[in-house]
Amino acid sequence: MKRFIAVALSFTMLLSFAACGEKEGPAELKETVTMDTDTLKNEWKNGALVINDKEVKIPCKLSEFVEKTGLKLGNEDVNTKKVLKSDETVSFTVVGPEISFKITVKNVGRLEVDYQDASVVKCVFNNTTEGNRQIKFAGTLSPGAARADVHKALGVPKGYSKTDSMYRYREKDEATGRVVELIVSFNSYDVANSVSYEIIQ
Repeated sequence: MKRFIAVALSFTMLLSFAACGEKEGPAELKETVTMDTDTLKNEWKNGALVINDKEVKIPCKLSEFVEKTGLKLGNEDVNTKKVLKSDETVSFTVVGPEISFKITVKNVGRLEVDYQDASVVKCVFNNTTEGNRQIKFAGTLSPGAARADVHKALGVPKGYSKTDSMYRYREKDEATGRVVELIVSFNSYDVANSVSYEIIQ
């Protein structure tokens, strides 16, 4: 009996060691967040972001973006990249309490400008942190939105199927004349995993 117990314990320990060696990736979020589909349908081209109840519209100067959102630039380019030439871009990580996402700024003029005066033309935010669900594109779309709600608001883009893992919407905003692009990616639970918005031209 003692020998049987010893063998059983040894087997259990081996299984536990094997389990410890396996690496688990980040769990995909199943929970969805509420979204106003009418607002997204009517306003997705206007570049509005609501971050913790603070609104900013892109394109805007980087200094204005930081001031209005209360967030900080969190990567080394802040100190090394001071001036942008015409059409040059640089990307920054933006951080705040429980929030972390990427923005791209571009010098849309002909003369060199300090990066603080360049225009924020792209934002990419995803489910890497729970706080990113507080970022509301067009005042309503955030990581965690259900695919069904995106379908209801924007439909399925031409050339895509209802089950594709990523949708790309690109249209001209008649109010501003700008071409804008919205990309929404979904995880295996049909929950929006990331949202990207860019002013193309």
